[in-house]
Amino acid sequence: MTTPNEPGRETASRPGPLLRVRDAVKDYPGTRALDHMDFSLDAGEVHALLGENGAGKSTLIKALAGAIALTSGTVEIDGTQVEIRNPQRAQALGISVVHQHGNLVPELSVTENVLMVEGLGRRVGVLVDWRRAHRRTRELLDRVGLPDLDPRREVKSLGPHEQAMVAVAKALASNARVIILDEPTTSLQPAEVDILFAQMRRLAEEGIGFVFVTHRLNEVFKVCDRITVMRDGALVGTWQAADLDHDRLVDQLVGAEKAIAHDAFTATAPAREVVLEVRDLRGDVLRGVDLQARAGEVLGVASLPGEGAGEVVESLYGMRRSQGEVLVEGTARKIRNPQQAVAAGMALVPRDRLAQGLVSDLSVRENVTLASTRSYRTDPVLRIMRRGRERSEVAEVMAQLSLKSSGLESEVRTLSGGNQQKVVIGRWLLRRAKVYLLDSPTAAVDVHTKAEIYGLARNLADNGAAVVFTSTELEEFVRVCDRVLVLHDGEVVGELAGDEITVNSIMRLSFGRKSV
Repeated sequence: MTTPNEPGRETASRPGPLLRVRDAVKDYPGTRALDHMDFSLDAGEVHALLGENGAGKSTLIKALAGAIALTSGTVEIDGTQVEIRNPQRAQALGISVVHQHGNLVPELSVTENVLMVEGLGRRVGVLVDWRRAHRRTRELLDRVGLPDLDPRREVKSLGPHEQAMVAVAKALASNARVIILDEPTTSLQPAEVDILFAQMRRLAEEGIGFVFVTHRLNEVFKVCDRITVMRDGALVGTWQAADLDHDRLVDQLVGAEKAIAHDAFTATAPAREVVLEVRDLRGDVLRGVDLQARAGEVLGVASLPGEGAGEVVESLYGMRRSQGEVLVEGTARKIRNPQQAVAAGMALVPRDRLAQGLVSDLSVRENVTLASTRSYRTDPVLRIMRRGRERSEVAEVMAQLSLKSSGLESEVRTLSGGNQQKVVIGRWLLRRAKVYLLDSPTAAVDVHTKAEIYGLARNLADNGAAVVFTSTELEEFVRVCDRVLVLHDGEVVGELAGDEITVNSIMRLSFGRKSV
């Protein structure tokens, strides 16, 4: 084991590190994202970099990729201190990041994507030498285990595992020696994951070092040589993978129970009748999910990214293909698209409100009434609207939500993030929705606005709705939920209620540890 005080300690079987980060600090106004972090990567090694959301992994990766500058600390390549001023410098040093969705342009060919950094060779300085470009791409594809892939194909026509390996080939084209894989297996099937890992090991034998970021702990033990855990921007420790098992690794990830800055929610009234019942919900991620949400309660659905929580919400709102039985107030409803979900009484408050919840060029009034336009028409042919009634009812709902704006006719894009979420919620209040699906509703809002949204969630439940709540911030489940269902690998692995709802208990279950 490498202790927290000796990160990346060299062993007799390994040369000096290919990459070393020493005492890295990154400060933002009011917060420290990296707190004297140390990390090392050897040539030919696959090294897992783990930690919960907010642990500092992304900040460290951005610093290595040249996207941000460290406040203090050093980075060394082959023992030589370097300064990574920008992404171009990172590439020149042989550092490449493959993000979750592959850094690829879907409409371009494999060759155009792979040689995007290296450049397409030209004849007479003008015409692209496609024969040479395709030949070079085939050489790179062969190195990543795709010798039969036609480099002329558009990337959007490839399967997820092929896209993942094309992204690695793109990194190799820039002569990368350090390849950082950020959640590369999220969209892959188990057999495809095995193919990816086999190619990673093959490339590691060539001396390439991989930094592997994932939430799927079983994958870590399949492919990684060493494991580094981060928490709150700092190093917890570095271990040989063989020295840890699943439960010990979870203990290192979770640590001591976190103190919650605000009082945890305590139910004051019993939940009432079942409003939403889901039986045996299945899909590409979900594997037989059952749940009940009652009037008067906020039901949390928690999981690691890509392991079920977001997929439950998307399935219930008809955004993702799934199978299973959905009952609203005891009536079976077929939900294959958002229109059917709305007709069944579902309401979605999305994390990306501008992309999924609002039309930014429309006014507050127009956004609020988007789902209720028919109720204000006096003539279905001429589409004459009862504007007076529309404005009156919108004003009443927005007053109920304490909307802060210059007026109902102001463009919704001019509002703050919290007030934009209020507009989305107001739309469904106007329609008298029965089930509210809150999908990380506090994303990208400030602390004060978060507290307001927690209150709105509770008010929706107190007024008789069933509320299904997801979030990437585990503390939020403690603050707002009556019950929490925790999913791991697409299955419900535990239910927490009352004092059982803690950050640690949710984390342990979501990592697949049965006991909390």
